[in-house]
Amino acid sequence: MATPRFLRSFVGVGAITLALVLRCNGQTVKPNEVVKWDDYTFKFGPSTQMAQVLQGDKVVGSILMMNGSLQVIPLPDADGERLKKSFEDWKAFSARSHSGGSPAGGSAEPPCPADDVPHYLDGGAWKPMTVVVSAGREAGVSMKEGLKNPLNPNAGRTRIAMYKDAAAAITLRASPKFCIAIPANVNPEVIEIGAVDVKKDHRELELTHADKTWMPAKRLQAVDVKRISDTVVEVIPKEPLPSGQYVLGGPPTIGVYDFGGAAKAN
Repeated sequence: MATPRFLRSFVGVGAITLALVLRCNGQTVKPNEVVKWDDYTFKFGPSTQMAQVLQGDKVVGSILMMNGSLQVIPLPDADGERLKKSFEDWKAFSARSHSGGSPAGGSAEPPCPADDVPHYLDGGAWKPMTVVVSAGREAGVSMKEGLKNPLNPNAGRTRIAMYKDAAAAITLRASPKFCIAIPANVNPEVIEIGAVDVKKDHRELELTHADKTWMPAKRLQAVDVKRISDTVVEVIPKEPLPSGQYVLGGPPTIGVYDFGGAAKAN
């Protein structure tokens, strides 16, 4: 019996749609799909070959199929490097997720525990970190900061966060590795590692009037933050940490956790 023309057309369109859903250069993308990644939203069209990129309600770029691969094109007033990195992280995660494979190298590293506590890698196991214990806060004065803006009476005022004990309960190697659960719609770059001052019986973190976040810029340690799934990121210092005391966090999404850094082995 002959197949009706409308049925043949329906089957043909369905096959094309299925092919688009199953694979788009390693990423599974459905027509008109909306992908939330970091603090970006990728709004794909019916063909899956084009998408609009939004950050909040603002359009910051486009995604186009070029030379057989999806590429992101930031708008001139967007943070292009950050958007490109986020998009490449999503492509890598999506390709791994739908290929059934593991990251390059076939690492036997165990999966990050699915809870709200950051973990550090110890040998072949992830171990939970401990929340830093507050020892109160104090007000201070910085003559250096005050002289930068002598007309502002608040310029020299500082806030000092104090943490209990002169050392954290755990001490890690100079190049530690962390895994942290974080929602897909939260930018993982909120996670930071910073050095703290060690006093006789406690540790301190001093913030000046110019500091707008929980961690002063001069205390920051450069880190690589890599999303390994839609809910987990890995954090690794770019350089071995000097011996000292540190905190890791990203308030308010991620709490503040402490650790000591051991000297690099010779």
